[in-house]
Amino acid sequence: MNTDTLWFVGAGMAIVFSGLLNHVAIDRGGSKFTKWIAAITNAINGAMYCFALPILKEPQVYAGITIFLITTVAFIGLRQRF
Repeated sequence: MNTDTLWFVGAGMAIVFSGLLNHVAIDRGGSKFTKWIAAITNAINGAMYCFALPILKEPQVYAGITIFLITTVAFIGLRQRF
């Protein structure tokens, strides 16, 4: 165990919990508050992937940026609709 391993595990857990939060926000309609928190969480994760891009430049970083950009836009669209 070293700090790199802990950062790797922590980032993986953040991505998993973001996915679960997205599921909760979508499942059975979700409340406005939950959708707002999901949009903020997706935007923050997208920003973190953008910060990682100059360092890593790996395909998973591009995929993460794309996924979190799409989900952020989708949740903002849902917020505008309701």
